[in-house]
Amino acid sequence: MNLKTKNASNKPHTSKSRPVAVQFMLDQIWKVYECTVLYPDDEAAKKIAEKMGVLSKVKNLGTGVTAAQNIMSNWMPLAHTVLSMAG
Repeated sequence: MNLKTKNASNKPHTSKSRPVAVQFMLDQIWKVYECTVLYPDDEAAKKIAEKMGVLSKVKNLGTGVTAAQNIMSNWMPLAHTVLSMAG
């Protein structure tokens, strides 16, 4: 996926390119985990939640694992058991 042209192609991946699932899902999950659990930063968590479009759905982000669960459950509704594995 080329984000500049917003065009998807079926060309083989180069060493620099990443699959679409990694670009759109796994990178976001890692960013949320990093700014809420590994290196807690409330401002960064709020910015990421706003960028993901879930800040208006969540009244209180919380801290640590709770913040990660609140953001992720509103962004990508998964079963609570999957999200509780992080804690």
